[in-house]
Amino acid sequence: MLLDFTRSFVPLDGLPPDVSLLRCDRTVLEKLKAFTRQDLDKAVGDHLTPKEREAVMKRRDQLVKHFKSLVGKRGEETVLY
Repeated sequence: MLLDFTRSFVPLDGLPPDVSLLRCDRTVLEKLKAFTRQDLDKAVGDHLTPKEREAVMKRRDQLVKHFKSLVGKRGEETVLY
């Protein structure tokens, strides 16, 4: 199986408008919250441009914000598993 991740690092400033994320694993969300620019730099080396790195971090921020908002509206037990 071949996976194409080329669109994963495009320099977009947030989540695509058609994203429908309703639930998230608690551990994944906690790791997203803790993930820093230094972690990203260490993980990708020189494979991403500064603009691509910034876009990854902005999308991380949007994901955290999205799930925090969902938890506030729907409750932790409904959103997180």
